[in-house]
Amino acid sequence: MPYLRRRLETGDVAQLSAGTQLRDFLDVTIAGAMIANVVETGQPGAINICSGRSTTIRQLAERIADDYGRRDLLEFGAAQIHPSDPAAVVGVCNAIQIRMGRRQVNESPTEATDQS
Repeated sequence: MPYLRRRLETGDVAQLSAGTQLRDFLDVTIAGAMIANVVETGQPGAINICSGRSTTIRQLAERIADDYGRRDLLEFGAAQIHPSDPAAVVGVCNAIQIRMGRRQVNESPTEATDQS
């Protein structure tokens, strides 16, 4: 999302696709905690570090724009979705879940914020 953040920081319109693609976004702090938990628990095998929850690119862009108070700079539908861009990339989390304070390790950033 560097393009979006740069545009919002400079007050320029961000030309985006319709934003309908689904993605599995996970805050890096939570991802790091999940990786550390895998090491601590010794969970064997292939492990998916993900939230397991789908979010549209549009929803994420709107949340980022809200941080700047500039949803007015989002121009959805101005750019085409790249032909090789998959419609959905959402993981299936199989990491052992632990509690970290008030939130689970595989919780999305929005849900963690909503509980504060």
